[in-house]
Amino acid sequence: GDVVAFSFASGDAPGDAVLNVVKSTADKHCVGVALTGASTGDLIDVVISGVCEAKVDGKNNAGNAGISSGDFLSQGDVAGTFYKYTVGTDAGVDAIAVDDKTSAASEAAGIKTVILIKKF
Repeated sequence: GDVVAFSFASGDAPGDAVLNVVKSTADKHCVGVALTGASTGDLIDVVISGVCEAKVDGKNNAGNAGISSGDFLSQGDVAGTFYKYTVGTDAGVDAIAVDDKTSAASEAAGIKTVILIKKF
């Protein structure tokens, strides 16, 4: 359920490159949601669009805020977690909430159903 982003690294030879996914950085765009947990070097499946389960926290940039079905979500202040999108403040919309989520004051971040918006 972690929200993930690409991580690029150069190889030893000219033109060599390595493409990995890592837990996405706070307040940045993401490329998908990891379906399983992994250790460094493990292969994982990543959802890049469509319906999936992801970590969602009931807050936005202003603080605790409940999330309703249909609300836009973006990468939050905590790496790997979505929160409620705020126009003019967040990097952009990454997903749409399917499940309701109470505010962070009453419920910790948890796995909720979202519709992930395709980025490429």
